[in-house]
Amino acid sequence: MNKITFFLITFWLFFAVGSLTAQASENTETEENKEAVENEQIKTDKLEIENKNSLNSTPFSLLLSTAFGGGTTGVDLNDTSQSGLGYGAKLSSLFRLYFVGIETEFSYLSLGNIDYDVPIPSGAAGHSEGHGHYWKTNLLLGYMGYIRPGQMGHAFFYLGMGWADWERTQTKSTIKVDGSIASTNEDEIVTRYNLDNGAILLGFRLLGTRPYENWSLIWSLGFQFKGVVPKSISVENLTTGEKNEYTGVEFDGKETGGANFEIGLGAAFKEYGLGVYLNCVIMDSAIAVADFYGNYDPAIEGSEKDEINVYVGAYYELAVRKQFDF
Repeated sequence: MNKITFFLITFWLFFAVGSLTAQASENTETEENKEAVENEQIKTDKLEIENKNSLNSTPFSLLLSTAFGGGTTGVDLNDTSQSGLGYGAKLSSLFRLYFVGIETEFSYLSLGNIDYDVPIPSGAAGHSEGHGHYWKTNLLLGYMGYIRPGQMGHAFFYLGMGWADWERTQTKSTIKVDGSIASTNEDEIVTRYNLDNGAILLGFRLLGTRPYENWSLIWSLGFQFKGVVPKSISVENLTTGEKNEYTGVEFDGKETGGANFEIGLGAAFKEYGLGVYLNCVIMDSAIAVADFYGNYDPAIEGSEKDEINVYVGAYYELAVRKQFDF
């Protein structure tokens, strides 16, 4: 073998080894790139699944809420006031379609014994034993905004209608003067107020969250104005059969209305779409002004119409919310 032949064979061997090495390296890089692309696709698919399953990341959602609590409720009639403790529950459902919200709400509050004012004589106070209820139903339609994926917060600006009824049966009434019993009445008397039957409702509700590691701080704030349209106000004595039905009276539209204000604070767990918080209804009132008793005369100085205010005040409830996204 001469030198030229040896050189050619050596060159060919180096070329062959280099080609094989380059091919192996290229195959390794291709496999690594393929694996990297697959891993990136897996991450992308996982992220899409998480986003799809997270709160407020779909066009449709349903927010169910239930609450149990207690507080004061009562009726103010001119210069007299009657109020007592009551306990009840509230159920509501809020359906969101993109930025449109539809909510239905039902509240029930029991009425027990109440205390009331006695203007004359001085130092007199009344106590009424009995039972009854206060319920209301609201149907609301509005705009939902401030919706962030992965969070339970939202804002709901709405317009709707409300229906309510306050009814109580008195079984015994006692009046005390300076701590001593002055009189007792055991006639059964039924009192009913339908002030905001057919009320026009306008308001907003904010539900905000502040996320932490495994949970979120949740807070709520709401205000509602009522354009009250009174239907009937009646006082009935079942013992004597006497009944006064205050219908057809001319209500003072400028002074007939109402309002609702509430605030809440609690915790939310977005992995479960669950929120638990303590809510306080600071005031929920319905006021009607009219000449119920026929004593108003504009020609007489100081003559005023009668005013009735049916209200729920200082009411505390433990609320639980659960959100479903579709």
